[in-house]
Amino acid sequence: MVAECINNNHTIFKEFLCNGRERWVPCVADMVILDSWKGSTLSSYNAAVKKFLRFCDTTREPFLALPITSEALERFCVWAGHLCLVAFWGLARLAELTYASEFGPIRFDQSVLNTDVSFTADPTLGRVATLTLRAAKTASPGKPQLLILTEQRHALCPVAAISRRLQETTGVQTSLFGYTDGGMRKHLTRRAVLAKLKDIFSGKEYRGITGHSFRVGGASFRHALGMNKEDVCCLGRWVSTCYKLYIKVYSREDLARTKALLLSLRRDQEELNL
Repeated sequence: MVAECINNNHTIFKEFLCNGRERWVPCVADMVILDSWKGSTLSSYNAAVKKFLRFCDTTREPFLALPITSEALERFCVWAGHLCLVAFWGLARLAELTYASEFGPIRFDQSVLNTDVSFTADPTLGRVATLTLRAAKTASPGKPQLLILTEQRHALCPVAAISRRLQETTGVQTSLFGYTDGGMRKHLTRRAVLAKLKDIFSGKEYRGITGHSFRVGGASFRHALGMNKEDVCCLGRWVSTCYKLYIKVYSREDLARTKALLLSLRRDQEELNL
């Protein structure tokens, strides 16, 4: 039984069974509740708490005891997530959105800056954000490429993610994807982002995450939902049939799961907007 397991060895789910940083031993009433949960459920909760504590250690987020503040929880949820949303919906490589070094000046001709963003409104698509990429792999020498992001009416909206990135930079020309710590600007590097993604997505089904994973995922997602190849190529900035190398065909079960998830996200957003 789960409760017996916890009673015999408090280290199994030790992060979940802590009050913040403080160790805590469950009482009899707690054991009754815990025993009603599956071991796999407790393991997933424990993994989530471990990720939050790792976030606190990495970003020096002040956290000693529960409850977690809403501000800290928001920072945890968006930590490096904005970049991933943009890469997925924009069919971009991580190298096109990250920086060569974490600290110091960045090359403006090779980097995505907060000043490289423009917004327009479309009667059908809603808000559209356009990023100017000067170091795109498929760009002609000296010619930038445009990354087009359209509004999504749910929590995983790349346009909203870009807007929040711009708010964080406070108007000073700097890296679009980064954060300020102790008055110093830190830019997100490809290596750091990949390391964090591999840490977060640690299950067997997530093995092999690379800088192209979100480009592959975004292209496969659009293709699975019925987007024609011309539009996929336009979004992914492909000019030949090499786009086919990025398409991973969804199974019937995967497609059904994806549609159900999108519907759930949209319903949740509608409820929040009420």
